[in-house]
Amino acid sequence: MAGEKESAQQGGRGRSGALLGAPLEPAASIPLRFLGMGLFIAWLSCTHISLIFPGPDANLAMRNNFDLGMRLGDLTTFVVLALAARRLGVLSDHPRLLWLAVGLCTAGSLAEGLWILPATSSQPLNLAVSALTAVGGAFLFCL
Repeated sequence: MAGEKESAQQGGRGRSGALLGAPLEPAASIPLRFLGMGLFIAWLSCTHISLIFPGPDANLAMRNNFDLGMRLGDLTTFVVLALAARRLGVLSDHPRLLWLAVGLCTAGSLAEGLWILPATSSQPLNLAVSALTAVGGAFLFCL
């Protein structure tokens, strides 16, 4: 028992599985936003690795155009959010913007992955949709 107490005081795990002496939380008490952020990070990883999205057989010119649209959307959104920071305040206080950002990311990712990249060769459409997708992603990234 004394060894367990010393281990907990030194930052180790005791028999209860607790870290630093604090009990573990049940999974139901972990906020749902952590799941959302995990999915968002997975989405970022997939959209920035060309072997995953759109895949190894994709048209390289379309993929490069997609990347350009994503960077234009990201940078534009970050600049606009920085300039409007005082007026906007805390982003999570704007639930409509949150839903709009999630919708842009979802709709743009689906459109790019299921239709635009595999089935069309429209560079302007690809650029516009990827930029809108990135606007949603950049907003979520700032949360």
